[in-house]
Amino acid sequence: MAAVMREGDFVEARLARVESDVEHIRGDLSEVKTDIRELKKNAQGLKGEVAALRSEMKEGFAKLCGEMNLLGSDLRREMLLTRIWTLAQLGAMAVLIARAFKWI
Repeated sequence: MAAVMREGDFVEARLARVESDVEHIRGDLSEVKTDIRELKKNAQGLKGEVAALRSEMKEGFAKLCGEMNLLGSDLRREMLLTRIWTLAQLGAMAVLIARAFKWI
């Protein structure tokens, strides 16, 4: 026949199981704390890298804006020269036509 377990033995077995579970929970908690510390360190590193990237992008955009302004002024100058050249050609053609028809 099976041995009958006394109530005290049953409580002791349950208590031993609870203690074992608590030890596992403590171990897991310690690992979680370690992981969180590492994550905080990594987050601080990422913050620094993001700040450096922001400053690089800001400098790059400022440089690009400066180059665009230079390009815009160069483009305006070239368009003005093209207009002057076109007007000079039209004037020369008008003089040639006037001479051909003996207007001048």
